[in-house]
Amino acid sequence: MADIPTITRSVSRPVSGDEALRPPCEVACPIHTDVQRYVQLVAEGKPAAALAVVRETNPLPQVIGRICAHPCEDSCRRGQVDEPVAICNLKRAASDGAAAAGEVPPPPEPQYGDKRVAVIGSGPSGLAAAHDLALMGIRSVIFEKQPEPGGFLRTGILEYRLPKEILDQDIAYITGMGVEIKTGVSVGSDVTLPQLREEFDAVLIAVGLSRSRPLPIPGADLEGVLLAVPFLEDVNAGREVKLGEEIIVIGGGNVAIDVARSARRLSGGKVTMVCLEADHEMPAHPWEIEDAVSEGIEIICSQGPNRIVGDGRVEGLEMKKCESVFDEQGRFAPTFCET
Repeated sequence: MADIPTITRSVSRPVSGDEALRPPCEVACPIHTDVQRYVQLVAEGKPAAALAVVRETNPLPQVIGRICAHPCEDSCRRGQVDEPVAICNLKRAASDGAAAAGEVPPPPEPQYGDKRVAVIGSGPSGLAAAHDLALMGIRSVIFEKQPEPGGFLRTGILEYRLPKEILDQDIAYITGMGVEIKTGVSVGSDVTLPQLREEFDAVLIAVGLSRSRPLPIPGADLEGVLLAVPFLEDVNAGREVKLGEEIIVIGGGNVAIDVARSARRLSGGKVTMVCLEADHEMPAHPWEIEDAVSEGIEIICSQGPNRIVGDGRVEGLEMKKCESVFDEQGRFAPTFCET
């Protein structure tokens, strides 16, 4: 397997080492998007130019404009006066506005050399890697075991949050740069890793973490106990999911919120979330929690699952009070009241 040469040119705009000289929104952004510039361009009625600025660092602007956690807004100085600038929504306004005006900038035509990289997985990391490799002049082929590309963006995020045609548009931009995506190919059975290492100059494994872990408690194997990721995949694929009229979701993160809101939509019944954390400690984003509550989902905090009750099929959940979730070093180490 030949060596990939060291790339000294940065794909994204260079970032100064002195964070005090840069706006806090840009510092907070994981990919250091030039927020000020594209927000100003949106304000000037130039969405296509704003989208071009976003694309300097962001390979999935339309997707991120809908589902980003937007830490930039937490750091926005305007929030010290009244409310932060709606940076995430303005990113969406740039892409949607450019599309509505028929002014979406076409993908660049990279100047490819003779190096080739195999990328395993077409989720956000695999797509971003292929995009950046293309800008570096390195051709890549993405291998995806699912019938359609996108990874968890397609299988785990619900339609009401991320319409699939929006995801497809961002993927089409990347394939328009010459990136090839082979779907329905499982690495390990359809093609082996040694074969990829022989054919390509490098192999990037970008498979993510697409499996749920069952809870190690009694009753976890009862009929009617579902795991989060397979449940979301079934909902996204339009497969039938049998739910009762009363549903309990264990967990307090964003995935648990998605499961609860999806279950509420499917069943129309009562959905209750149970999580270890106190209400101010829940790992889900505050706006996600607010949306769940507004949809009638009850959240019970500071409670952990002790066992799932049922005779062959789930009938209920026995809980125990959680006294603390983290130890003094901030590590996850829940303690329970046993009385």
